[in-house]
Amino acid sequence: MNQYADPQNPVIFVPTLKATLSEIAKREHRSLSQQVEFFLERCVRLQNLEDNPSEENASSGGQNNRSAVGAMKKRNK
Repeated sequence: MNQYADPQNPVIFVPTLKATLSEIAKREHRSLSQQVEFFLERCVRLQNLEDNPSEENASSGGQNNRSAVGAMKKRNK
């Protein structure tokens, strides 16, 4: 069995990432699982906005979410 495998969570994180996610989850009053789900949903939503700019106006009521996508990209570089 993999030393990082958790029978309840098949996703394997390097220890430093897991610790960081756990700290964020604690601050946000979420479980680690809820925090990971929250981040994944946000990333997928932003990726979909970037891939389908025509859907952006329909989903945001005409507001521009491009600045949020750009800010996240800059932060992740």
